[in-house]
Amino acid sequence: MMTNQKETKNWLEWTVTIMAAIIVLFTLTFLVYQVLFQEQTQPDIKVVLGNPQKLENYYAIPVKAENRGTETAQKVRIEIFIENSSEDEKAHIEFDYLPGKSTSRGWVSFRHNPTGKNLKTHVLGYNSP
Repeated sequence: MMTNQKETKNWLEWTVTIMAAIIVLFTLTFLVYQVLFQEQTQPDIKVVLGNPQKLENYYAIPVKAENRGTETAQKVRIEIFIENSSEDEKAHIEFDYLPGKSTSRGWVSFRHNPTGKNLKTHVLGYNSP
């Protein structure tokens, strides 16, 4: 025969429940604050290049794109080229999605060694979703 006894929570269950409630409340408060009080700024994309690395038959350069604005940039297209060089070589990279205040990383490649040469970057464009 089953009895209708009500189980009581022990101290561990209460602790976990209270901590989960605090985390949820903090998260919701943070999101509401972001929506109401954070100034919305257009994407501001900064490009940082790493050191070239010799691979099989090309040179790979790490690319970091940082969106310093708060709005999202979509399909960010960046051009990297060697300034004042006899080699007319350019590389392009596209980041599908770059949220506000975030960073994405990728690689571009060159046939000729870009080490010691003046590499320039140019953000060609992006969409605002």
